[in-house]
Amino acid sequence: MKTIFDCRMINNSGIGTYVEELLYYFLKDKKLSLILISNNESDEKVKEVLKNSESEVEIIFFKSLPFSLREQYEYITKLPKNAKIFIPHINIPFFVKKNSLFITIHDAFHLANPHYYSKLAILYFKFLFKIIKRNAYKIFTVSEFSKTEILRFITIDQSKIEVIYNGYKQMNKIDCTDIDENVKQKLDSFNKIILFVGNVKPHKNLKFLVDSFNKLNREDVLLLIVGKKDSFFINDNIDNLGKDNIFFTGFVNESTLKYVYEKSSFLIFPSKYEGFGLPILEAMYFRKLILASDIPVFKEIFGDEINYFEIEIENSLINEMNKLLVKDNDLKNYDLFLEKFTWTISGEKHEKSLEL
Repeated sequence: MKTIFDCRMINNSGIGTYVEELLYYFLKDKKLSLILISNNESDEKVKEVLKNSESEVEIIFFKSLPFSLREQYEYITKLPKNAKIFIPHINIPFFVKKNSLFITIHDAFHLANPHYYSKLAILYFKFLFKIIKRNAYKIFTVSEFSKTEILRFITIDQSKIEVIYNGYKQMNKIDCTDIDENVKQKLDSFNKIILFVGNVKPHKNLKFLVDSFNKLNREDVLLLIVGKKDSFFINDNIDNLGKDNIFFTGFVNESTLKYVYEKSSFLIFPSKYEGFGLPILEAMYFRKLILASDIPVFKEIFGDEINYFEIEIENSLINEMNKLLVKDNDLKNYDLFLEKFTWTISGEKHEKSLEL
């Protein structure tokens, strides 16, 4: 049976990495007979992945974006009926053959934090979860914490939910000839760099981070905020920082991302809510020290490998930042730990479930 894999979010941050790495694995292992869904936004990246593969893959081109009404029309009219459908997010088709839907729910943020959304949006998310409960043959998720959260909102046989941890991205092969010159100049002006990687969304807790960083009173330290701006979530107090030692890069290419990881003193990840935390694995790959909020999902996945501060306790964050700034040249070997978090392991587990 054919397996349809929706690749339209391959350019998104965390989900994009998930889609790209699984696609590489599926193409390399060749056990699945793949049909890909692509669109204008994902087309170039999908073709880039395919050109490095010898596999012949059918592509169904959608004109729609995820979560649009047109998407539902294209699901009905363009997809073959006798196929499995793997959707790596919650933008699922409303009408599918029973037991043919495989879906990844990375976290239950939308329902766990309804105050960030309109009442209409929450109703829509609840509607999607009802369809998932009814139609999903298998739900993939990225942590035991996310599984517990999903079960809070879906009364479903928990054996249908499979926890598969993410992997770390092999970044040593990335060519560093295309580094953003503005970012490079900024980094070269500071000896100590605290790095944040992720979207500017409320649960990332950046307002708290910026306020705490300002109280360090360290003009010699740069707080570098790397990630794609999502205008719906931007907080004016973050977007208009106006300080020389707080720098927001917006979206950066892979060369620049590799460069900032290499140059940083340590990674900081102050989130209030996460499903996993991919940048922590990326920082581990570069052997960087890591400071994260002491939320359950980070304790579950990363244990004693990283440093923690007490969530929402400003003095705790300030004290821990000061401790790590003293160790800014220290590197830590995470090789044994990272052996458990590869995209090969993740790909094998996804593939095994999709073959059933």
